[in-house]
Amino acid sequence: MKSIAPILMLLLLGGISNVELAIAGDADAVGTAVVNDMRIELYLKAPKTDLAKTSGKPTAMNGLPTHHFEVKVFDVETGRFIPYLDVLLHFKNLSSNRMSMLSLSPMLGSWFHYGSNGALIEKGRYEVTVYVNLQNLMRYGAAEKKWGQSTTVRFDYDWEG
Repeated sequence: MKSIAPILMLLLLGGISNVELAIAGDADAVGTAVVNDMRIELYLKAPKTDLAKTSGKPTAMNGLPTHHFEVKVFDVETGRFIPYLDVLLHFKNLSSNRMSMLSLSPMLGSWFHYGSNGALIEKGRYEVTVYVNLQNLMRYGAAEKKWGQSTTVRFDYDWEG
């Protein structure tokens, strides 16, 4: 089981840095951020109906997920995908201040990514915080100190339902 304790500590202690939003070309792209030599991309898509594992994920009032949440993390220098990360999303509705969290799992689909079906609580503007924990990623040589231990980026997302 993945440990999200370091990520939760960042949230509780306020160790979060804001980065500039650079909108990706994909219609489902919320944004792309470059931080600690990583390119982090956030996508919110229509829920996947054919997922092999969906139990225990948050759902909307009607019992159905509202989105498929997807994060891709790449090394800036090489463009390679970074595997074996713990990725957690934190959602805050800016009107009601209601919050929720969702842990993402490694997934294969159109591309390897971290993803999960889940639900936003209600319509409105959201602050979406992506926590990327690298503490369980074993590294050596040139990669030993690369990317740091944990990274956090924030994006804004408007959901009209």
